[in-house]
Amino acid sequence: MWDKKWFRGLAIGAAILAGSTVGRAQPGSHGTLLVVTKQAHALAMVDGATLEVQARVPIGEDPHEVAVGPDGRTAYVSNYGLATLHTLAVVDLVRRKPLPAIDLTPLVGAHGLILHDNLLWLTAEGSKALATLDPVTHRVQ
Repeated sequence: MWDKKWFRGLAIGAAILAGSTVGRAQPGSHGTLLVVTKQAHALAMVDGATLEVQARVPIGEDPHEVAVGPDGRTAYVSNYGLATLHTLAVVDLVRRKPLPAIDLTPLVGAHGLILHDNLLWLTAEGSKALATLDPVTHRVQ
């Protein structure tokens, strides 16, 4: 379905933007790339060495960014679709399954994500706000 040349560019872009690997990569390891696929509404887990898709996990409408939580086992994806504009998708990277989405209401339009000091920082473009999410409690501030 995807040719390797096109996918190689996408995967490299995802690695640069997301900086994500699943778990702790060994020295010399290419790890796993997490690639947000907007048309398929999925998070693709891609072998960093072979660029083979290992799994596709369904996520929300119009996903934008992905960040890996401090446990290295959970990914968070900002959704920007009309029906999901106030949510973050959550993915269990070990079981390769979606977890319940996190409702960010009253925040709208989660966009940029970054993990810093065990907190997930996010921009909410529709609310013109910056917020943090505690990955353990799912409390938003």
